[in-house]
Amino acid sequence: MRRRDWAAVAACGLIAACAQTRQAPPPVIPFPPPPVAAPAPPVPSATTPASRLTLSDLPGWAQDDHVAALAAYAVGCSASRAPDAAAVCRRARALTALPDSRARAFFERNFRLDPIPLPGLLTAYFTPIYQAGDHRDGQFSAPVRPRPADLIAAAPPPDGAYADRAAIEAWPADDAVAWMRPEDLFFLQIQGS
Repeated sequence: MRRRDWAAVAACGLIAACAQTRQAPPPVIPFPPPPVAAPAPPVPSATTPASRLTLSDLPGWAQDDHVAALAAYAVGCSASRAPDAAAVCRRARALTALPDSRARAFFERNFRLDPIPLPGLLTAYFTPIYQAGDHRDGQFSAPVRPRPADLIAAAPPPDGAYADRAAIEAWPADDAVAWMRPEDLFFLQIQGS
């Protein structure tokens, strides 16, 4: 081969060496991710018909904190408007300082299981506990502002009745009830309830 031919072969080799290798694209992850299969509901034993299942048949029922469950139930039970549920709520609120066995018996007397053939989904509120300070410092620099004195919770305010967020954030924070980390205050405001 001549020198010119070698030069052409070398040039082709250099160009090929600079070329990028084609990689497979990353896998596409769907959003939202596909649901995870829910655990199967408890299966009644051959000797216990579904219509006769009780709370004590639930796995882990005996180990639950029934006193705490009763206290939580008593706080929120008034949301139901059904007359029979209102009666159970009144009974729960009348109970005080029960041992766990009596709290457990309350649930077992007043509630029944209604098995369903499909898996269910249990949801709950997220109730975080955030740290805060009583004065502004390097760590706690975001003011937690009080509720406006003229806010009426039963009706939405008319348009323009209150300043927008940017204006509120620009006000002096003399009325702050606490000081939080900015990121914690952000999530507290998002959670809202």
